[in-house]
Amino acid sequence: MIQRIQSIFLVAVIGIGIALFFTPLYSYSDAQAKQVAETALNRSGFMALTALLMLVAAVALFMYNRRILQSKIALAGGVLSVLTFVLVFIFPKEMADLPETTRIKTEIGTWFYLAMDFFFVASFIFIRKDEKLLLLLCRSTLI
Repeated sequence: MIQRIQSIFLVAVIGIGIALFFTPLYSYSDAQAKQVAETALNRSGFMALTALLMLVAAVALFMYNRRILQSKIALAGGVLSVLTFVLVFIFPKEMADLPETTRIKTEIGTWFYLAMDFFFVASFIFIRKDEKLLLLLCRSTLI
């Protein structure tokens, strides 16, 4: 049911995930003083985490008949995207096997993980809202 707003949010997560494969996460200067930009495609760990986030969003998108499970999946995706952001933002040298003296500059792709988290949490909120409305409707029908 793509007409529901939470479905739009989950599709946005998938779109951001696709953009992350081509958007630089961080950049640094190598030994020859050449500027190097790293994307999720360049690092298998980030590529796997991004693909996993997209998979979680796709699974949640098609669980619209089971809203409680859908909300739990969306919340799990939000937690996973926060953990991925921490890995990218806090530990890029460790993830990329770079020397400690290397200066790393975060790029726009790093912030895309926070956008994914925002959309996961927004979809969770609207899924729960739909569930409450459905329960209210069922109770009013029984009266």
